[in-house]
Amino acid sequence: MRELLHGGGVRAAAAALGVPEGEILDFSSNLNPLGPPPEVIELLEEEGILLQEATTHPPEYPFELEKALADRWKVDEGSLAAVPGSVYGIYLIFQLLRPEKTVMHVPTFSEYSRAARSVGSEIVAHKTSKERGFRLCLGEYSWRIEPGIQVAVLCNPNNPTGYLMPLDEVDALARWCDREGCYLLVDEAFVEFTSQGSAVDLVREHSHLVVLRSFTKAFAIPGLRVGAVVGPEALMKRVKESTPPWSISGIGQKACILALNCQGYLEKTRALVKEERERLRRDLSGLGLSPVPSWANYLLLQLPQGLTGETLQSRLLKYKILIRCCDNIPGLTHRYIRISVRRAEENQQLLSTLQECTKG
Repeated sequence: MRELLHGGGVRAAAAALGVPEGEILDFSSNLNPLGPPPEVIELLEEEGILLQEATTHPPEYPFELEKALADRWKVDEGSLAAVPGSVYGIYLIFQLLRPEKTVMHVPTFSEYSRAARSVGSEIVAHKTSKERGFRLCLGEYSWRIEPGIQVAVLCNPNNPTGYLMPLDEVDALARWCDREGCYLLVDEAFVEFTSQGSAVDLVREHSHLVVLRSFTKAFAIPGLRVGAVVGPEALMKRVKESTPPWSISGIGQKACILALNCQGYLEKTRALVKEERERLRRDLSGLGLSPVPSWANYLLLQLPQGLTGETLQSRLLKYKILIRCCDNIPGLTHRYIRISVRRAEENQQLLSTLQECTKG
């Protein structure tokens, strides 16, 4: 199977095994285990809707979606820009700011460093350790934001470790960045899986805080590619001016507007993820694996000596189970894998198969 940079390689795995995609149990991508909200499924299954969307231009600019987001998050529309996925937002922010130096904690999502390098930014890596649960210390990270650092990255909760910096610490870090004239880029792709509020609530209090939000994970609609950036109005104006017309599909905008009102669905998701995550942590530890404490819908695992992620991935794939190897993430080695938290019966299937695949 061709090496992939990220999880979610279901098509490649199915092709390699010669089986339908639906037979692959995907623990490599961190989507909502409940799938899309029922209202969104109903929209997507509506007779003729996909043909209509395929033969009609989407809105030139996503004004209706931006208004719905602004109303839900209680921010001014001028402080928000809808974008075709949060990864698009990451690259666009780096292209607009073009920082000479960027500080980021590692291990973390690899697209931050790729986006920084795409504009020639020097990367200052702040390493967190397994011994401390990959916890990001506010004081230590703040001191890395020194003169010359123009962008600081915070993935919260962090991918792939699952560490969640408390919101009051995010606020303190943003104040430090304001004083230093450094933009703080906070990626909250997985925040809906936690009980913590969003840094979006802090944006109006800070001059250099930029928050990325995603609909891919919480609402399990990765193919629709919708995200948002919230930040200072002057910068958001540039984001909007730099995003081409017709960038977000009409069906993507409709689905996200519907999903914003599915708060009961998110509460049900959080309860399921919390219960299953703790069960997985306990049972994985019993198998001799070492799960890192997580606040998100995934777990980073350190494998025993002598077992690599690539080997375990190959063994599990024979059972049509896909996991995420983490050896291509700076700060991690071939002994780390990441698994998503899924429904109880699917998690049990993974545990039973792991017991067989980690023997000897």
